[in-house]
Amino acid sequence: MSLFLPAAAADLTQTPAAWRASTPVGARIPDDLWSRAVALAARNGVSKVIATLRVDYSGLKRHLTPATAPPPVSTAAPRPLWD
Repeated sequence: MSLFLPAAAADLTQTPAAWRASTPVGARIPDDLWSRAVALAARNGVSKVIATLRVDYSGLKRHLTPATAPPPVSTAAPRPLWD
């Protein structure tokens, strides 16, 4: 289990570590792992997933599609109806 992700993601947090241990340095992450990381990022946010799984931020963002990306949070004040 991770400090950042729920216990349900524990099996996924073990998978990248096992893959890294059995794969030469520089090998590409398999699509199966990316798809599972994308699903986890859609539920929990990109920053939590990259911190826990130790995957590349830009790599995960590349695999996210607009349909799976978490919705952006607006910090701007709402605009008035009249201008």
